[in-house]
Amino acid sequence: LYQQINEELIESNQKIFLLEAELQQSLLKNNENQNAADKISQLQEEFILWQIKSQSERLDSEQLDTAINYAQELQQQNKIFNLEVDKLNFKLQIAQQKFDEYQIRLNNSQKLNQDLQNFIENQKSMLEVHQQQADSKIKVLIERLDSLKRINFGLSKRLIELK
Repeated sequence: LYQQINEELIESNQKIFLLEAELQQSLLKNNENQNAADKISQLQEEFILWQIKSQSERLDSEQLDTAINYAQELQQQNKIFNLEVDKLNFKLQIAQQKFDEYQIRLNNSQKLNQDLQNFIENQKSMLEVHQQQADSKIKVLIERLDSLKRINFGLSKRLIELK
């Protein structure tokens, strides 16, 4: 009985040993599987990061292309704008020249107007002087006429007396 229990015990120990070995192998495999799963998970994360980076680089590249295209469009619009500004500046120069010409004409007109005003004032002054001289001459002539009338009246009176 002792030997039978001993044999069963040995057999049981061997089974336990085998089960422990299997358990060790399972644990190792599980550990390897876990390591592999971790590695796969890490690779998946790296792949996702790579995809994000690749996509962002692609987006950056696309954004860069878009920015370059936009900058080129802005340059083109700027050239067109500068041409328009040049046209407007040219028109402004022409308008400025015309304004300067009109300003010269206006100044000449104003000078001519002032000269004419001065001439009119001088003519008025001369006319007043001539008017005063004429008035004086008329006064003298009236006085002479009155004197002649008196003389004539006196002569007429004498002639009548002489008759």
